Parts: sequence; C-alpha cells; structure tokens
Amino acid sequence: MTGRGRRAVLPPADHRTEPPLAPDELVVTVVNKAGYEMPFDFAELPVAELMQRSLARVFAARSAGWNSHMTAQASWITVKAFARFVSELEHPPEDLGDLTTLFGPSTERLCHLTPEHLKFDDTHAHLVLGRHPVLLPPRLAELLRQLAEQPQLRPQLSRVHPGPRWLFPGMVPGKPISTHGMTQKLGRHGIPVRTARNAALAALAADLPSPILADVTGMHRHTALRWVAYARRDWAEYLAARAEDEANKRERKENGGSSVSAGHC
Repeated sequence: MTGRGRRAVLPPADHRTEPPLAPDELVVTVVNKAGYEMPFDFAELPVAELMQRSLARVFAARSAGWNSHMTAQASWITVKAFARFVSELEHPPEDLGDLTTLFGPSTERLCHLTPEHLKFDDTHAHLVLGRHPVLLPPRLAELLRQLAEQPQLRPQLSRVHPGPRWLFPGMVPGKPISTHGMTQKLGRHGIPVRTARNAALAALAADLPSPILADVTGMHRHTALRWVAYARRDWAEYLAARAEDEANKRERKENGGSSVSAGHC
C-alpha cells in the first residue's frame, strides 16, 4: 500500500459503485474524494480469521462516511492496536462476540432470554445477543439446553396470559423473572453482578476504542464514549501520579548526591 494509494479508473456512466468490502471479507478499500483507492488487509492482523472478518465488516460499514485516507489510516491504527491487545490476552477470543464473555450481558438482558436466543449445531452452541453470536462453553451450553427444553410451569395460567417462552420465567404468568429477583439469585451464589460487570467494562474501555466497545457490548455509542472517557481519565490520573512520583524520586536522588559531595569537600 503506497502513501497516496492508486488513482481509481473513472467508471462508465452505467457503472455501480463496488462495496468497500472484498468478497473474501478480509480487504476493505477506501476511496477518498479525489478518487484514489487505499486497501486495508485485515488478514495481516494477529487475531483469528473469524475476528479478522468481523473487524473488516465493522471497518467497511464505518468507512461509508469517510472521504479522506487520513481518517481511514487513523482508524486502521486503532484497529491494529485493538488486535494486538486481543492477541496478548491469556485466552484470545475467536470472534468479536466472544468478548462478551469478559463482561457478560446486563441482568435485564439475561432476564429476557428466550430459547430463540440459543443456536445449537452438531458441535457448538451459541448465545445470540446481537450481531455477534457468543460461543458457549460445553457445560453452560448443556444447562441452557435443559432450560430451553424443560416444560413450561403453570400451563393453565400461561394459556390465559400468552407471551414469549422465557428461559427464566417469573412468578407473574407470561412475564420473565424481574431484574431484582435475578440479581438476588446470583448474589446468593456469590456473583456480585453490578460490581463485577462495571469492573470488567472499565477494563475493556481502557483498551478498546468506543466504536468497537459499542459494537461488541451492544451499548449505545454515547454510553460507550462515556465509558472510554471514564477509563482514560483514570489512566491520565494514574500516569500523572506515576510521573510525579518518578520526578520526586529523581529529585531526592539528586539532593542525596549533592549532600554526599558536600560532605566530602
């Protein structure tokens, strides 16, 4: 890829614009307002091929509003930094959706799960929370399969109040378990939902750009921006404190050296 890219050939009048994402879903081509093309090869990223394709799709979708290669290159730098972060995890995920296992769905979304959120095939089970299905561990997949296949309780009342078939039905016929009830149940098993989820989200926001954080978690882009701003503010304060501490150490060392020199005079 050259610094300026190559000049795109002017198309005929009946030509339709090609999509930025190549058929193999690994190369995204951004055309600037001057007509120059610049390709970005996601096969170069040090992550699994599934995640390479997912990142390429996100990049291609966001490139629709770009008319400058500088904008594309700045985003590409962010993508490469994110890929390095993922590759250095102890257990690197295979796809973007697998990152949701780092923080889990919100309690409200958990309460509203139905059998339709589960997808089973011959070898794997996935939980579909958004655009990116989450690969489930075998033991959890089996538990969720049992929940999905077990008969509905209170069938007479359910016929009076028809509605979705919940994985976690509540006491009110036709309604799922309440958020408060689910939080209490998890708490009794030693799972502090809010504390654990907020801590994990803060850790993710410290390393992910807000567009990717929003896409992976399903949160609104403004919420993702606030999380990233919060995480960066914490890092800024930490780095400032570290810099001040290092400066104080150097000053004490220099003063100590001066005192020793003065004592020998």
